[in-house]
Formats: sequence, structure tokens, C-alpha cells
Amino acid sequence: MTALAYLVTTRRDLGPIFPYLFDLRPDGLYRSPSITPPGQTRHLPEPPVAAGTPPLTFAMDGSATAPVDLRGLSAWAIDNIQNQDGGKSLALTDVQAAYFETAILQRVEAALPLAAADIDAALNKIPGVTGSSVFPSATSKSTGSIDGLLRVVSDHTYLVPAGAKVVEMNGAFPVDTVTMKHAPLGYFLNGRPAPVAAPRYGLPPKPARPPLTVQPPPAEQVPLIDCAELRQSIRKGWLSHLVDPRFRWRRGTFTYGPAGTATTVGGKSIPGPEAGQAAFRARAAVVYDANGMVIA
Repeated sequence: MTALAYLVTTRRDLGPIFPYLFDLRPDGLYRSPSITPPGQTRHLPEPPVAAGTPPLTFAMDGSATAPVDLRGLSAWAIDNIQNQDGGKSLALTDVQAAYFETAILQRVEAALPLAAADIDAALNKIPGVTGSSVFPSATSKSTGSIDGLLRVVSDHTYLVPAGAKVVEMNGAFPVDTVTMKHAPLGYFLNGRPAPVAAPRYGLPPKPARPPLTVQPPPAEQVPLIDCAELRQSIRKGWLSHLVDPRFRWRRGTFTYGPAGTATTVGGKSIPGPEAGQAAFRARAAVVYDANGMVIA
């Protein structure tokens, strides 16, 4: 089985014009999609969405639905993680999901591992969450995975559609009463076939994307292949510069320093002129392997 790698952008001031990583092979710029597989050559992906607290609509019985399409890591968390605090079976609250998102993004900006133990440790530091796991097991009905989490932070769009009932009565985690398993209501936009609209006037049916009531998702990213070319780029190619904590970049539409608008994905300010030689320096990317360990 081919090992995957996940390239994550760690600062929010780079912009969409950031250069192609030309030294990643095979070259994907001039491929024929019907003949050759996706190439490695690409732009640095957009930074992870900072979705914050999901705007849920709560009912009198303690259940909650998504009033709009939700996306980002907090939407993934509330749709996949069971809170077993005190032996219960609860869904994460909107605030707990946002807390989880912040904790993970702070690990990303610091280039810390996102292995299973690290992710569960971050989960169980959330107020009101104990004895829980992101991952399914004999005692956990969660449906998270390292791959799923890394896909979210590496610019894949996870969407929980409007109207999805993500919290059951009394804050319970949704579980099928027959199978006693949880079925996530959300999905990756590039991992599920688009619904097909009914044909009209004898014309062929037209594929329809799920309706979005939030900003359109960015272009989807295909995970990188953990291969020799990637490792070479990390050692002395494009990625060697981007993963360096001393990487220097300044974008004129942002302000830098303690009160500036230029931040890392975890919300940390990027130094400005007041920092002297450290001004405008912060790592631009981190690369994870399929187990959540940091390659660079």
C-alpha cells in the first residue's frame, strides 16, 4: 500500500500566489487526467479553516442541528467524536468542538506530532471531556481517524450539511438503535459522489453539488505520496525552506507584530520589525506521515 504524506500550511499570510513546489514528482502540471494519475507538483495548500464554534441550533430537548453547512475541524470533531465523560455517551458541545480545533491547530503550528495518543491527549484536556477517544474501539463509538484529521488540516473540505442533527436528545451522541454504531452525517466533498439532479426536458442528468450556505470550499488537495522525491525536497529543495522556522515572508496587506493581522494557524502573531532579525519569520509548512508523525 502506498504511504501518504500530508502537507499542511502553518501561517495565514502567504496568499494564493505562493509558488508551485516544482521539485515534487511526478509533475502534475501537464498531466492527462484520463491517462496518468495525479502528480505531486502543486501550490502550497491553503491553511486549515479556523471555523471556531459551530453555529448550532438547539431544541428544548437538548438536541441540536446545523442551521447552515458546517466545515472545518470543529465540524469534523462534533460529527465524529463521542464524549464518554463520566461513563456517558455525549456529543461534543459546540464550545468543546472549537476547543479541540484550537488545540490541534496549535500543535500543527508548533510542528508537533498528531499520532493517535497525541490527538486523544488533546481531546481529554478539554473541560468536560474525560476517558474519551477520537478513534473507534470496543468501548468507543467515535468514528475519527488520523487520516481524516490530517485531511481536514491539509486543505480538504469536510462538510456537515445544513439540517444534520449532530446532537441527540439531552446532548447524546447519535447512535443507531439497531446497529448501536454511529454513522457520521458529514463527508469530504472530494470523497463522495455529487448527487445527480433529475433529468429535465429529455436532457442527460446534471450532477449537482451539495448546497452550500457558507463560503465555497477551496480547491481540494490530493495527499502527497511519501516518496524519495518528497524526502529530497524536504532535505534540500522547496520544502526545506518552507519547513524552516526561520522562513521569512512579508505580505503588504498584513500587519506584523503582537497586535498584527499576520498569524500562524494556531493564532500566534508573526513577529514584526520590533523583533529585529526575527522579523517576519515563522515556519510556512509542516509535513506529516500517515501515522501523524512529523517528517519535517
